[in-house]
Amino acid sequence: MDGAESGAERERQDSSPRDPERGALHRIVREHLATFLEEREEAGTPLPKFVRKELKGYLDCGRLSAGCAHFRCSGCGLDRVTALSCKGRGFCPRCCGRRMTEEARHLTERVLPHERTRHWVLSFPFALRAALGFHHDLVLALSRILTEQIEGRYRRLAEEAGLSSPRAGSVTVIQRFSSDLRLNVHLHAAHLDGAYGKNARGEEVFFTAPAPSPKEVEEILAQTVEHTLALLGDRASDDDIDDDERALAAQYLAATRLSGSEKHAPDDDDDDDELKGQVVLPTRRKARIDGFDLDAETAIGAHDHARRERLLRYLVRPPLSLDRLTYQPPGLVVLELKKPWQDRTTHVSMTPDVFLGRLASLVPRPRVNTLIYYGVLAGNARGREKLVPKPTRKTTRREDSAFAALMKNSFGIDISSCRRCAGRMVLVAVILDRKEVRRLLQNLRVWSDPLPVHPARGPPDEPETFEFP
Repeated sequence: MDGAESGAERERQDSSPRDPERGALHRIVREHLATFLEEREEAGTPLPKFVRKELKGYLDCGRLSAGCAHFRCSGCGLDRVTALSCKGRGFCPRCCGRRMTEEARHLTERVLPHERTRHWVLSFPFALRAALGFHHDLVLALSRILTEQIEGRYRRLAEEAGLSSPRAGSVTVIQRFSSDLRLNVHLHAAHLDGAYGKNARGEEVFFTAPAPSPKEVEEILAQTVEHTLALLGDRASDDDIDDDERALAAQYLAATRLSGSEKHAPDDDDDDDELKGQVVLPTRRKARIDGFDLDAETAIGAHDHARRERLLRYLVRPPLSLDRLTYQPPGLVVLELKKPWQDRTTHVSMTPDVFLGRLASLVPRPRVNTLIYYGVLAGNARGREKLVPKPTRKTTRREDSAFAALMKNSFGIDISSCRRCAGRMVLVAVILDRKEVRRLLQNLRVWSDPLPVHPARGPPDEPETFEFP
């Protein structure tokens, strides 16, 4: 029995090498969330229920004591327990990382045809980004405007090449964050770099369009800006924004106060002379008009599946990497930027309240799509089943999105195989009752008491006064 128990402990450590409770993100949320939520209540700007639920739910993500799945080897009887996830959509690195792998794999193997793909990116002016963060319908409308302009070019070129009834297709991802976790809504779109149409013999073929010239990119952006400004003029009123969106907007403004965060750059020295005079040149296929920015530089070859999947993983990546986050108690959160900014900023520091406010603003509303299919890739598009690739494995998407399948796809690790006898691990039960979870983990000798969540801090004590005769 002791050998089996120690084996279970080793299996747990191998399958869950990172304890979320020991990480900087979990500690920040655990120690400051209660105070943060109470202060929002007292200020009259309480967070919406779905945001509070996701922030609190993160504390149980990856913790065995909050619930676990119990597996047992069909050969030698070795036990394994794995923690459950919170299924957060806003910032949880564990859940968002899993969703990134799942979506990229699905799009590569089951959605995007084996044709050349071009990456288009549209960024909005700073004054517009906050409003878009809390108005999903408006973001969808702007996404349709951009898609229509890009697909219009592909259809026109296909018609000029002799194809009739051309149809383009794309997948657009709504990203809500920048590298410093500020709310920054922008659009990433993977477009088929051409269009499907019928040739003279009535056969449907794919026309690969030439790469857009800088002038064409600028023309597409100009039309997009014109239609966007017209749409914003028609929607000048915010009467269609509900209370939850107003509360999030107020919270975002509080979280982006200049007094709550600072930028940090390396100290000046003689070795940095080249950086001081360096000028960042724009790419060839890039345009900028009135704060709107459109980039179309990256294209992926028709059969470069590995590079296409890397691009799609970038499009649906999590907003936060635990490796770049540092907590210096009692009140300093330091975030390392993925790439230095043009002013040489490499790190951003902020208070825990500002950090939590930024996390709250990244949580999308429930039941809203942040990944949209257009044209021939839309779910109900005519003839879609003839264009999308056929999966090489006889598995469903649900089977492909299982944690074990994603681990094998990403890292080549088959966690469903027993490391003692190479037998298969079979699911015994999913346990949610805290008492039953504790009983099981104690029996397997892998139980540890969860770290307590700090209560809300009260107001500071009144200073003592002394009276002298």
